[in-house]
Amino acid sequence: MDIKAIILVSALAAFALDTPIPGDDNPLKPSFKDEWLSQGKPIPPNKAGELILTAYPNSSGDVNGLPYAQWIENYSLQKLFGLPPEALGENGGTADPLVQTKEGGYVFVKNGFSDESSVNGKIKVAPTRCTSDKSEAKPRINCLNFSLLAKQPFQIAVTVYDQYGNFITQYRETISEKEFRNIVQGPNYAKGSGTESIVHSDDCIAPTSTNYGAPNVSTINGLVKVNVNIYPFNADGRSFGNGVYILKIAKVDLPYEGCINSEGTAIKTTLPFMRNHSELKMGWMREVTKHF
Repeated sequence: MDIKAIILVSALAAFALDTPIPGDDNPLKPSFKDEWLSQGKPIPPNKAGELILTAYPNSSGDVNGLPYAQWIENYSLQKLFGLPPEALGENGGTADPLVQTKEGGYVFVKNGFSDESSVNGKIKVAPTRCTSDKSEAKPRINCLNFSLLAKQPFQIAVTVYDQYGNFITQYRETISEKEFRNIVQGPNYAKGSGTESIVHSDDCIAPTSTNYGAPNVSTINGLVKVNVNIYPFNADGRSFGNGVYILKIAKVDLPYEGCINSEGTAIKTTLPFMRNHSELKMGWMREVTKHF
């Protein structure tokens, strides 16, 4: 491994701590509406939530006028980065992976509903059931929400209990190696992402129209912001009641090899298997619409 690869692995190690961060700290949540989930039928683990996956912007470029190195070190500039999109009408939002969000990054979606995800190799607009209110001083999200960083494929399992320890629901999802490559390589095809300025090492090649998802294709960044969103329904299909919910989180990082942009040069990097466990407590209160 050459010196640049060592520097890159060290930089990624700085993001290795899988500490889940709540997307908001306001227990009063915006309304959630969905016809399928509201039928009162049992909800399987793969349909109990969704992932909002935001590929980080060009690590050798600028983010909203700031050099990436300055932006990535300032958490206050990232408080809205990677959150679910704002609501469009009453029933969810949308994510377009070919348009950089105003907070930075390129957004993909994965859930357990057929033909709704955008991580399977098709660059397309995808719907989201979870949305966030970004117009307020503090964002509010209509799902139980937390975020983690990913630098490789992963499996995640979230088990939700009430404050008395009673089981509420469980969400399970996997981002495969192929899907992870599709996410981090997606910005290669977005106008203005900066991919054309990246220098490629001997083991890495420039993206073309025919090699999307290949292991040796260079990316503008190797990091993904993973927003985990649990729909506000019990496993038996009943809506959440007001109270405190305890989330037990298990994340397994799967072995991965990819070409990651570091200071303008794409370097082949290998990452090992890792396992992480954590816990969160989150409040939930239904927003009541006033009638006058």
